[in-house]
Amino acid sequence: SNALKVRRFPYFGVLSRRSNETAEIIFNFNGPIEKFNPQDLESVLVQKYPHLLQMIEQRQNIERDRLIRQQQDERFRQSLLHDQARERQRNEALRREQEQRDQELLKRQWLLWRKSRLRPEPTRSQAQDVSRIAIKMNNFHNNSSRIVRNFDPTLPIEEIYAFVELTQNNIMESGDRYEYGDNPPSGYQHQYKFKLII
Repeated sequence: SNALKVRRFPYFGVLSRRSNETAEIIFNFNGPIEKFNPQDLESVLVQKYPHLLQMIEQRQNIERDRLIRQQQDERFRQSLLHDQARERQRNEALRREQEQRDQELLKRQWLLWRKSRLRPEPTRSQAQDVSRIAIKMNNFHNNSSRIVRNFDPTLPIEEIYAFVELTQNNIMESGDRYEYGDNPPSGYQHQYKFKLII
């Protein structure tokens, strides 16, 4: 009652919001109801109506600006997520390319190492038992599709696989040498991707 300055009852008051988010009394009435004049209230409301419309418009503008900023923030967030995803994809592609280059380098080092471990081709004058093997290779890079070579029959079949792999990758004719000692390159496990069929 002190805040609204109520002095007599009955009391009738109209509160309105100010632009600074506080409330103010725009109309009040104290005393007997018979003395209340509705025209007084109507005139106050008519007088304050433009101000109310202005505040409503201001709040609508504030809400519109908030929505615009929210939409802009959302578009920026989506764009940022898209850029981050694209950057991750690019980095992943670069990583895969680098891994592929590393694997190709390790494979070539292994082939050079395996070439250094390949037994020389024996001749019949050097050994009594010699296995003469003709190898026909499909989709081979050389002009010849059939190679004949002598092998020591005491060696495992992997020796033939190694010879075919080295020939297919043009390592037999290469003058490059393995320069990392007697051990194969670490971090690489070679797999033969072909099958010899008798």
